[in-house]
Amino acid sequence: MEDKVSFSGKALKLNDESDAQPIVDAIVDCLNLRILDLEGNTLGIDAAKAIGKALESKPTLENANFKDLFTGRLKTEIPDAIRYLTAGITLANAKLVELDLSDNAFGPIGVKALLPFLQSDSCQALRELRLNNNGLGIEGGKLLATALKNLRHLEFLICGRNRLENDAAIAFGNALSNISTLKRLEMPQNGIKAEGIEALSRAIKANPKLEILNLNDNIMTSRGGEAIAAALENAEHIEVINFGDCLLRKNGCKALLESLSRGGVLRNVKELILNGNEIGGYELAELIIGVFSDSSIDFRNVKLDLGFNNFGTNLCDRIKEKLRGKIDLTLSDDEGSADEEGDEEYEEEEEEESENDEGEEGGDEQETEEDTEETKQREDIEEITKIVENVCISSS
Repeated sequence: MEDKVSFSGKALKLNDESDAQPIVDAIVDCLNLRILDLEGNTLGIDAAKAIGKALESKPTLENANFKDLFTGRLKTEIPDAIRYLTAGITLANAKLVELDLSDNAFGPIGVKALLPFLQSDSCQALRELRLNNNGLGIEGGKLLATALKNLRHLEFLICGRNRLENDAAIAFGNALSNISTLKRLEMPQNGIKAEGIEALSRAIKANPKLEILNLNDNIMTSRGGEAIAAALENAEHIEVINFGDCLLRKNGCKALLESLSRGGVLRNVKELILNGNEIGGYELAELIIGVFSDSSIDFRNVKLDLGFNNFGTNLCDRIKEKLRGKIDLTLSDDEGSADEEGDEEYEEEEEEESENDEGEEGGDEQETEEDTEETKQREDIEEITKIVENVCISSS
């Protein structure tokens, strides 16, 4: 029996109720609706209201794909559209298992509209949540974290390209430390530095079932690398680790390899991505050779990416020669040997920059453009909150 309604990729522009009628009819006609896929269309408030109304009679819905759903819409339209869609699911008493809202640039205001739904009974069984490329920023990330701690069955969380930075990453780390069910965590390209990585490390340690960890293109440095290495020492289910472009440097990479070896974790790893980390030197090359020459583990189907680092031609050749036939190795586009500056120097520079920023903030009372935008965002959130609360009251 058909249990899926899909209008994925139709590029429909749904402004009003009549535009949404084909989708409404399909939902009504699908007696045991389990999957609703609306990806790649653009949804206005009235169309969302009509679809949400149709969903009120579908308690069987489990999977909602609302990815890339608001292209060309005003920022002020999106929260109401989200509210109407999710209100229909809530009123039906449906229990979602998967929710995808990726590629919708709704920012903190959209998260504010989404929060009541994420905290409702309809999301208590949620296993997969995808909020990739939503422009959450620090404020939106911190708001989202307040809901994450209540998603006790969450297994997949994908939240990359959202400019979360340290403050939101710390909130995520605290929230995710309260659950223990995560199997997949992906938070690439978020501008997270060592302090945020340390907070996420605590969450990783609290989730021993983790299989996939992707923190690509954040700024770990050795400090963050050492913290996350310790957290992974007993992660016996981990299969994929993506720390590409994370500026691990020598000490962070060394700590990671030693930790994975010491805990026996490498027996299950299928993919280890360490490209673009400014790592190199004889000591690290020999450690890599030693770790992946372990005859007690079959690494032949394991992918190891060490490209875009600083080993230089001679060490690259040595690593390739020693590991030939033992592992699926990528060691291309090496940038040559370089004098590695210590992480301490890098972190000192970061601290100096932070102190300079604080000094500038304290000494300049004029409001910057960023300050103005933050103030506007807070005002927008307060305004939308009132709208959401009033409409929720009227709907009930």
